[in-house]
Amino acid sequence: MDSPSNMEIKELAKMIDLIASSYMDISVLDMQQIFSKHLVNLACSDYISTNVMTIMKDALFVKKILRIDKLSKERGLYFTLDGVHMNSKGAEIVADAYSSVIDLIVSNQTIAVQ
Repeated sequence: MDSPSNMEIKELAKMIDLIASSYMDISVLDMQQIFSKHLVNLACSDYISTNVMTIMKDALFVKKILRIDKLSKERGLYFTLDGVHMNSKGAEIVADAYSSVIDLIVSNQTIAVQ
């Protein structure tokens, strides 16, 4: 979580929060914070694909969920295939986070209408 890429993302997230806070109807879902909570007690790999051929091979040939998850595990990654793109566990965490926000918005709208 302390890699240069993640530190850059943290800085961008701060800027996004600052901009969003000036608007009443905008909320920010900080996925990095959510992932950090899941990773807090895990030994994390600093793997990230930088080799163009590896990225192309992953994009063109690694399509099945089981293969993606297997490669993630081999690379020491918990939620991504390559440090960026989600594996099944990462996608599940993202879906759950968005689902929670949508449920909250819908329940607040329902209360406001009644």
